[in-house]
Amino acid sequence: MLYNAGNHDIQKFFDNSGRSVRNLISKTLSDDFKIENLNEDEKTLLSEMISNGWLSKKDNKIVHNFCVFTKEQDEALFDKMFHEIYNEMQDEIYAIFTKLEKMCKDNLPKHLSYYLNYELYMVFYNANVMTTGFAYYDGKLYDPKDKEECGLLTFHVTKGQ
Repeated sequence: MLYNAGNHDIQKFFDNSGRSVRNLISKTLSDDFKIENLNEDEKTLLSEMISNGWLSKKDNKIVHNFCVFTKEQDEALFDKMFHEIYNEMQDEIYAIFTKLEKMCKDNLPKHLSYYLNYELYMVFYNANVMTTGFAYYDGKLYDPKDKEECGLLTFHVTKGQ
């Protein structure tokens, strides 16, 4: 999970999907992780992440300088932080989803109807991104003072995902 309110150096580690970083982090979390098993691109990425302080190396082991949760810890965190808010907003979320679903159904050509779930996912995802943007610009999200402060305001990895 990454909430980045500005242009921080960490962004250079993420391709469009963030896959290379996620894959590398997943490998480093493995109990049998060995640096020598990485390919050259992964070793370069690992070196850059260590140089930039996102990871550290101690006794030939990688130390993560951000939160790493188990699936159970991640679920407990979500439940504690978001469950109540989600429950309060569930009706509104369902109403928005229903409107987006109708919009997609009405505008997707019939011969592409098998894409409905994908289209709906993309529209809902984009609405989520836009909502975050509006919240940021409306002053509802923290506004970092400088480039260094805007880094990883919330970055955590769930082991095994």
